[in-house]
Amino acid sequence: MVECQLPKLNVAGSSPVPRSSPPLRRLGGFLLTGRGLGKYPHGEGKVPFDRPKTNRGLGLPRWFCVLDYFFLLRPMILIPVWLFLLLGHYHALDAIGAYRWLDQLYPAPDLAVAFVAFTLLVGGIYVNNQIHDHETDRRNRKLYLVCDGYISIKKAWVYQGVVQALALASCLWFWSSGYLWVILASILLGFFYNTPPFKLKGRPVLDILANGLGNGFLNVAVGYVVVLPLTWGFSTVCLPYVLAVGAVFANTTAMDTEGDAESGERTSAVVFGIRAVAWTALGLMAGCVVLAALWSVWPALIAGGVSLPLFIPALTAKRKWLKLSYTAATGIFALAAAALFPWFLPFLVLMLALTRYYYRRKFGLKYP
Repeated sequence: MVECQLPKLNVAGSSPVPRSSPPLRRLGGFLLTGRGLGKYPHGEGKVPFDRPKTNRGLGLPRWFCVLDYFFLLRPMILIPVWLFLLLGHYHALDAIGAYRWLDQLYPAPDLAVAFVAFTLLVGGIYVNNQIHDHETDRRNRKLYLVCDGYISIKKAWVYQGVVQALALASCLWFWSSGYLWVILASILLGFFYNTPPFKLKGRPVLDILANGLGNGFLNVAVGYVVVLPLTWGFSTVCLPYVLAVGAVFANTTAMDTEGDAESGERTSAVVFGIRAVAWTALGLMAGCVVLAALWSVWPALIAGGVSLPLFIPALTAKRKWLKLSYTAATGIFALAAAALFPWFLPFLVLMLALTRYYYRRKFGLKYP
């Protein structure tokens, strides 16, 4: 049995931090210096299965369970959800001439409610994904909370129901049929995406299409509909983002081909091969740039144009270039959203720092 002993925390060039050092002080040290979270027993590798499954067994405080359930929502892959919601909100404000940069130093109440509600809704979909894919995740050694038993499947089901019920309750705030339809469509797409026998995430082409529609259409729509009703003209705003999301997701499918194939998942990368998927991703991002230029969707044009060259090395089908293409593209689009909504950048920094802290303490991993 492999014992995972949490190391003493050290700041480079200094003496060990005492065990009684408050968690916020350690997190603050990381925010200020990028260091201070100590060694990573498993680095960027895989966490052994045979570890204690309780926070007490891992030497963690009771309140750490709050972070467990927060990270069950997978905030790092919620970044595309947040950024495309914000871009949709920008386009709606811009369409009525109401966008003012200085007004975006903090989120307006309607935007804040939609932001939190959609976080809970999509986070609930990701919880459902972990429930259905716990065997595959165990083989791929990722998303450890459910597949390794830190949170039971029964508790995960209950948690999913609670967070998605709270998301639906946000409809009472807006009292808008357009907002309600976007929320219901998102729940329905999440159901078909994860649940057998439909399970769109395990079907070639449909996996990319579902992600494009989910993150590129529905996420943009929920930010947009807070300000304006959806019309046919909205399609010129969202289509470049649908293609950009499809490009990013296409290359992510290539990273799990081995585990997906063993589990019987027929993803696009498994069926068509990594090179074909990489070419598809390049074509989709190029399409994003072309449509954004034709329809003057400036955030998509700038972010897509900067991201496009990164998809060319990914044609080699090497993991490092595939990973660079989708991680860098996500970061570039996030910066575009942060340029329009200044509060989003410190929010992202906080999320990244908290994630690094959590994964180091919980799993001994360096992530992200």
